[in-house]
Formats: sequence, C-alpha cells, structure tokens
Amino acid sequence: MASSFANDLSSMYDINSVDEYYLGPVLFVEEAAGAVFAENIAGQSGVLSFRKPIQVMATVARPENVGNMKNIKPLEERIGKKVVDSRISVMNITSNIKFGGNELLGSYLYDAQGVQAKDSVILIQNGILKTLLSTRVPTLKIKESTGSLRFGVKPRAISLAQAPGNLVIKSASTANCDSLKRMLIASAKEEGLDYCYIVKKIAAYDEIKLVKVNVADGSEKIVTGAEIGVIPFTKLKRVLGVSAEQSLFNYLFNDEIPVSVVHPKGILIEDVEIDKKPLSVQKESKLIIN
Repeated sequence: MASSFANDLSSMYDINSVDEYYLGPVLFVEEAAGAVFAENIAGQSGVLSFRKPIQVMATVARPENVGNMKNIKPLEERIGKKVVDSRISVMNITSNIKFGGNELLGSYLYDAQGVQAKDSVILIQNGILKTLLSTRVPTLKIKESTGSLRFGVKPRAISLAQAPGNLVIKSASTANCDSLKRMLIASAKEEGLDYCYIVKKIAAYDEIKLVKVNVADGSEKIVTGAEIGVIPFTKLKRVLGVSAEQSLFNYLFNDEIPVSVVHPKGILIEDVEIDKKPLSVQKESKLIIN
C-alpha cells in the first residue's frame, strides 16, 4: 500500500484534470467494481423484498426507517426473468466464511426479528432472478423470511434495516482484468474515441480514483476533478465484459450495517457518463485517494 501511495504521489507532478464530458465504455476494477455491485444488487431496488408501508399516524413508532421507501421500485415483479448479465450469479451467505484469509463482515446467526438466517440463498443464477432477501413482512411473491432484518451500528441508538449478509457474486466468464482493458480499448476505438477510462476506487464524498487510457497505445495517466454519472441497475443486464477473478469489498449498508461483497474484480460497462467536477467542489476535494 505504501509503494502504491508513493507512486500516486510522484505521478501528481504532471497530473491533469478531466477537461470535457465523456460518454463511453468504462472499466470498473477492484473497489470501484465492488461499489457498483453493492449499490445496485444490494440496493433498495435490488435483491431485497419490499412492500410499500401503509401510511400511519406520526405518533406510531416504527422500528424501520420507512421515510424514503415510497419511491422504491421493487425487483419482485422480475422473479424468473433476466435482471443482470447471464454470466453473473449471486448468493447470500450468512455463515462464517473467509476470502483470501479474511473473515467476512456480514456473518450472523439470527436477525433482529429472532429468525434464524438462511445460510445460503441463491438470489440470481446465470442472470435470472430466483428470489429475494426477506423479513417477516410478506409480499405478493415472498411469503417466508430469510432472516434479513439486521441490527445496525448507529451511534447511541439501535437501528434496524433489511440488508444482505455476505454477498458472493460469481462470473462464468474466463476473462481477467488485462483482457477487459483490451476490450475497453477496442470498444472505445469502435466509438471513435481517443481515450477511455478505468475507475479503480469510488470513495466517500464523491472522490474517485480515475485512470485515463490512451486508445492509441494503451498508456495510462491518473486524472482528477471528475464525477461519474449514476450507474443504474439496468446497466448490469448487458455488460461488455466481466472478470473471472474475484475481489473483496467491505462496507456499511446504509452507513450502519456491516456487509461483505465478494465480486468479480472487473466489470466493463458501456455508455457511462464522466464529467468535470465543478470548481467549487474540486477545491474541497482530497488530492490523492489511496
């Protein structure tokens, strides 16, 4: 990590900022790929069952935070249909498992409703949605709980939220990140672009670690001052490429609940927007994202 930070620091001597709007293929690798999978597959419109709450009086206390639920589009209607690329399969595991010698953070035995967590639930198989993670609240198609109402780690308070445990996302692809880079360059050439991008990290406060790739020779250069457009769930239905290699992404779901995501190390997505960040925002940004 120290050598990587030193290399990034030395490259700052001749670093450039994003200077124009970009729309084209983008390769997300390592932590950035994990963030894309987590925000979509584990998001509120992802593999969580959902029934819109009935409006109740303000004096009636509810353990879950339902204030932001009215605009959620549940994935339940897509059960039995393709929702992501056919090379991708997703499983939720709640038992103690390891990846690369590291114990995953989302392991637990019972959820906040006293339901024993189902250890291995196949959510997506070869791109087809099989089921969703659920609580004791039934929906039209999901009648039983998978034990997925979890306690959060909110300071000075107990929070509850429906959340995954350890998501294991596998790819049937044989590609690696080097071959995905070649596919990225080929796709950019096909669109008549002189350059394309690799995103290595999406950190807090909209900071990103972004690499600009020269289409002519494949050379890379770190750039700053960029913001990436939202990657909607529908983008995962047909991706340009996904790696067989896996990586680990740990994060706090809703900033409260520890979740681990074992995911393909790289995913190549088409028609991603990258634009110059407003100067007022750049002034508050960190110089280096390590």
